[in-house]
Amino acid sequence: SELLANKFKAVVISGGPGSVNDATPLMCDSELFSGAIPVLGICYGFQLMVKHFQGRVVSGGPREDGVITAQLDNTCPIFKSMSKQENVLLTHGDLCEDVGPHLKVIAKS
Repeated sequence: SELLANKFKAVVISGGPGSVNDATPLMCDSELFSGAIPVLGICYGFQLMVKHFQGRVVSGGPREDGVITAQLDNTCPIFKSMSKQENVLLTHGDLCEDVGPHLKVIAKS
């Protein structure tokens, strides 16, 4: 559709202050996950993908803010010049308990 018509090569869906478990969560067109172009979900974006593919997103308790060490799959091209562990900034309150069989996790905190 519009994404394909504009010849985008990939899409990155990033974070936000809400939760996919809110009463009226911010959602995207499910056609985005058809496989026509690669999609990288970061934080809320990944949670949207998990929900779409019937995974499980749960409250992680109190929100976390600050610097933490993330584990990276540095065999993935996006992280090839990075270490397996990198310090990152994060702000989040939810976590993905089960991503389902259709998604690949390439970094986690």
